[in-house]
Amino acid sequence: MYGVDVNQPIGAGIHVGSSTKTGQHLTIDTVTIQAYAAYGIQLVNTHQIHIINTFLTGFKAEYNTTRSVGLHLAGNTYSVSFESSAIIYAPIGVLTDASLHTSRNFVFYFTSSRVDCAGSPFIFRDRIFASLSSFYIGGSLYDQILIDSDVPSPPPQIMIQSGMFNLAGFSCTLQSDGCMQPDPKKGCNAIRVERAGQIGISGNNFWGSQRGIYINGATHSSIFGNIFTSNMPMNVTGGMSVMGNFCTGTVTPSTYSGSGIEAYNYGC
Repeated sequence: MYGVDVNQPIGAGIHVGSSTKTGQHLTIDTVTIQAYAAYGIQLVNTHQIHIINTFLTGFKAEYNTTRSVGLHLAGNTYSVSFESSAIIYAPIGVLTDASLHTSRNFVFYFTSSRVDCAGSPFIFRDRIFASLSSFYIGGSLYDQILIDSDVPSPPPQIMIQSGMFNLAGFSCTLQSDGCMQPDPKKGCNAIRVERAGQIGISGNNFWGSQRGIYINGATHSSIFGNIFTSNMPMNVTGGMSVMGNFCTGTVTPSTYSGSGIEAYNYGC
């Protein structure tokens, strides 16, 4: 699919679904979808979907009042990649759940892409295996990455690496949900984990004045080699390996509660 340009407000963008996912292989290349009300791209019961050089943008004036989604993996998708693309002005940038199928999503790759000016850039609600690498997340209203699986077993396994988190772009200081209070669970974290399995976070840059990583419910967290310029770098509970991180501008020291290793962290 090439050169599609939607310039007028539309109900939804591209929906890909099938009664059988066997043998599917679809590439969505060089597509621009503008002013969608429901979703930019929605996938369900699919196999081998590659999205590249694609631009999804919602309504700037409404991105914090509607619930539309830039990229929605709605159940039983396998091997979806989102590469060299962007999602702008979305209430939810990327959402994975099983809202349209009884089976979970399996494998998702988000590479060399960005989500900017989104309410919630990433929400993982199912038992997905996901890799986010070489990405940028800009201004948002709530947690930039929220991992909170609705189904506890097997838990999601997610790797987050070589990303740039622009925490200074948060506009949630203007909200009434109290997210600027000391409780990290109120939102405004770069990464918040409530229910997950193995989480790997490495080589990322957390820049700005908000909170960095809040982990409350992971089987094990490996946090290595990240750079933090934020008020509260880390709050980690559970099994952990936290090593080799560099923190500057820290106002509230990081806290660690659980079993594992915490060592060789500078200023954290």
